[in-house]
Amino acid sequence: MQLGEGLRALGFETLPAHGNFIAFKTSRAKDIFDRLIERGIIIRPLDQYQLHDFLRVSVGRPEENQAFLAALADIVASFKQETAARQAA
Repeated sequence: MQLGEGLRALGFETLPAHGNFIAFKTSRAKDIFDRLIERGIIIRPLDQYQLHDFLRVSVGRPEENQAFLAALADIVASFKQETAARQAA
């Protein structure tokens, strides 16, 4: 699975890519950034460009892209679990 396709499959909007990175939109940019850093996966926030809801990921080798997408899918699932737990409380 390609990186952009994987991001869209997880429900993220992506910007058109014109280089070796993809920017994607999320309302939880800081949370995702922090959790990926905890896992040793480095991406870049785009706050400096006034795109506070966007993160940028570099296109890597297929196994790196898959590791990123798997970690991101796990983080998205944990957000859903946290939301469900708060609603049940």
